[in-house]
Amino acid sequence: MKTFKKMSSYAPCVVIILFALMVISTVMQYLPLPIPGTSVFMIFLLSFFLFSLTHSIICFGWRSAWVFVGITFIICLLFELIGVATGMIYGRYHYADFLGYKFFNLVPFYIPLAWFMMIYASYDISGLILPKDDNISLRRHLKRGLLFSAVMTSWDLSMDPRLSTEWGLWVWIDSGPWFGVPIQNYIGWLITAGTIYIIYGIYNQHVSAYTSIYKDSSIFTHLPAFSYMVMAVNEVVASLMIGRPLLAAAAILSMGSFSTAAICSLAFRPQKTSAHQ
Repeated sequence: MKTFKKMSSYAPCVVIILFALMVISTVMQYLPLPIPGTSVFMIFLLSFFLFSLTHSIICFGWRSAWVFVGITFIICLLFELIGVATGMIYGRYHYADFLGYKFFNLVPFYIPLAWFMMIYASYDISGLILPKDDNISLRRHLKRGLLFSAVMTSWDLSMDPRLSTEWGLWVWIDSGPWFGVPIQNYIGWLITAGTIYIIYGIYNQHVSAYTSIYKDSSIFTHLPAFSYMVMAVNEVVASLMIGRPLLAAAAILSMGSFSTAAICSLAFRPQKTSAHQ
């Protein structure tokens, strides 16, 4: 028991280190380094995922965190497999072979990891903008779900054209109006994010052991929101570096707006005097 408590006391330091590593690896992609770009990407991916996982365990508790991860992995992988195999949900596309091993030779192993770290950051941002209410109604739950889906999907407005049309990490068979990306893809993102939020939200409403991420307004508690803001800046810079100012503008107007709203909410939120907001 003492060993477990000692390990728990180190957990916040591990989270901060992983967050810092995620930020550093994000900056590294713009520097001339003597290491392959794929290595930098893997450092970024693993640090971001492990940061999200460790942070969720601390703030949600083991059970809720792993349920969140499990729901995200199952829904995202299922939707991605259906999407690649049939063209439903997101439109017709396939992943490039150089991305490595794939589930059923369709979806790269790292895709569910990427979905979770994006989902977790978006979850915190949407929670700051529209805080959790202990007496939440169905209408408010749906409102938060729509907001969460919009926050998550806005990330893809600049990311998808950059990673598919420009870098070729996946290929759209049927080109669309947004830099080669079909509109159906963004509808699919809204559906995917909304499905995850609804299922996890239902679980949260029936779990007494749930430790709310919104129990205080500390910087540590909302590090996932700051990771979203870092990625917003990254999307702007990356889009400008490939000569796509319209993508940069889209990131500023979408991710930037949500980030600004979250910062304002965090800055002007009244301090709590009890365990509930």
